[in-house]
Amino acid sequence: MPHVIDSSRTASKGRRPEHPHTEPNRFGLLLRRHRTDSGLTIEELATASGVSIRAISDMERGRSRVPQRRTVEALLRALHLPAGAAAALRDSARANRRDGQPAPALAPPRTVDDFTGRHGEVAWVGDLVARSAEPADRQGAPVVAVVSGPPGLGKTALMVQAATRYAEAFPDLSLIHS
Repeated sequence: MPHVIDSSRTASKGRRPEHPHTEPNRFGLLLRRHRTDSGLTIEELATASGVSIRAISDMERGRSRVPQRRTVEALLRALHLPAGAAAALRDSARANRRDGQPAPALAPPRTVDDFTGRHGEVAWVGDLVARSAEPADRQGAPVVAVVSGPPGLGKTALMVQAATRYAEAFPDLSLIHS
């Protein structure tokens, strides 16, 4: 079973790891070219656009490859690009978006081998799953469950166990929140 790695930190330096890119950073390269052709520093572009220095730097270096539409529009207004160049920059920003494709589902964390003493709670979750699977004409209000308690009690282990056990009831959706 695959596991999820927190890629926001590395063990050694507390920084995001560098990921090799299979596609060139066309948006970042175009942005840098237009910025330098306009005679602007990153700081000046940040001031003119309202986009942070770090965000612009990350985009130019390819660390942020899918900028928000409003970010792209703010940069375009600040750069005062001709229509053709603006369209090319917009298109390069869109090229890295996955329009129409759902995000890949992540597998839940692994269950613990010695999960004991919580069979009643897992059965309770199973009852909620069964209620949510009833035909629409028999369903009441949407099913919502909140699991709370002090740290270390085993809330996440309980819900991971339940999610693993009842995953087939939700073939098109996977959600883990801890």
